[in-house]
Amino acid sequence: MDIKLCTDCGIPLTPSLIKNKKIRCTLCIANKRIEYLVSEEYTKATFSKTWSKNIYLRYKAFLEENKIGKEKISKTLKKASDTFLEAEKCFNRPHLINAEWINDVVNRIDPRGGHKPSLESFLVKEGIISLKNEEKRLEGAIERQISKVPEKFRRLIEVYYNEKRFLRKRQIEQNARKPLSMKTIETDIGIFLRFSNWIDELYPEISTWGLLQEEHVHSFLVTLSNQQREIVRKNLNILFKLAKKKRMIIHIPIMDSPAREYPRKMEPLTIEEQKTIAKVISANIYKEPLSCLLASFCFYHGLSSKEISSIKINHINLDGKCIYINERPPVYLTNEDLLILQNYAEERAIIKNIDKKTYLFVSKAFSYEDKPVRKGFINNYVKELTGHTPKRLRISCFSALSAMYGPQYLIEAFGLSLTQSSRYGKMEEFLVEEEVREQREGFLEYSTKLNR
Repeated sequence: MDIKLCTDCGIPLTPSLIKNKKIRCTLCIANKRIEYLVSEEYTKATFSKTWSKNIYLRYKAFLEENKIGKEKISKTLKKASDTFLEAEKCFNRPHLINAEWINDVVNRIDPRGGHKPSLESFLVKEGIISLKNEEKRLEGAIERQISKVPEKFRRLIEVYYNEKRFLRKRQIEQNARKPLSMKTIETDIGIFLRFSNWIDELYPEISTWGLLQEEHVHSFLVTLSNQQREIVRKNLNILFKLAKKKRMIIHIPIMDSPAREYPRKMEPLTIEEQKTIAKVISANIYKEPLSCLLASFCFYHGLSSKEISSIKINHINLDGKCIYINERPPVYLTNEDLLILQNYAEERAIIKNIDKKTYLFVSKAFSYEDKPVRKGFINNYVKELTGHTPKRLRISCFSALSAMYGPQYLIEAFGLSLTQSSRYGKMEEFLVEEEVREQREGFLEYSTKLNR
């Protein structure tokens, strides 16, 4: 078989390039395409405004600064030119562009959204858009949800929303540690929207909240899963209490009965399974340091995926052998943890563009932006190594420690709330068991003295 060489750089062409009758290698094809896409001929024919052309060229320089491969740049630039072309049609100046508009246009131009992360990072760096207005986005989403509520039920939902916003504002002014989240309010409104639409569809004769009866509410609750049912019942009870307080109804259609305890969805690992996990982590310290470090954080320290992804380099105190985590006690590292961390640091150092990254865990797929890894990233590595999800390892950690030291230990050592810690053991039961154990030990000691 004859070897054909690239006409530009002289390296041998691959069989697929020869089959497709190409005369250049993949890299040279990408270079030629980039050269054309930033040429005066292309930009002058594409853009009619100077600002859109200049932003487009700066975007290309941004990709090169972040060491993005030539092939990736060649694929990204055409989609970016289409995006900026749409921008100049919609706006007179670049600073009118916003994150929501970018999201809509990118989804239309490129449904896979391949160039969206780099484009957003570039526009944030240029000061054109801001991704910090998450609260405004949620407010808009909530208002859209409320507008979908049937008109006969809408007023109470609006009152609920205003009450929760006022409560959140007051909590923030009083420097509350955890003020009410806008995401929580959005979730609650979504539940009420679903309930009101369900009532409107099946019981159109009900024209106000005051006509609701207990059977209607229970019929709706039966459509939900066991785990959802109790949460929705509590939220509806809060809504009805507010309605009665505001004199919008004269009775509450459901009883405020104690919550029923349901069995766990996920059981902790058995002792034998826990021993196997510990052996797997110890055996792969040098071979798979990233997977071992993630698994160790879940299995030994009870860290959630969100807490793991938020760890930054400056949170690690090697002298004190600990890692500082927001809103929970520090994670104190064992000698094995330090060894895994050292091996991972060596592996991390060779990742492209790593000097610009502040987070401990970095995804190689997004080398041009500094942001935490996603939940799926952690889940994939941990599950591939141990065969279990991070959540199950975390549950096993808490269950084992609660059995040994009681649920109060989880509050003090891991920063869990009283509600969370009660899932792994009842405080009263543990105290009774402890008292019985002490009395038995005292009785045995007394019996020993008598026998002497």
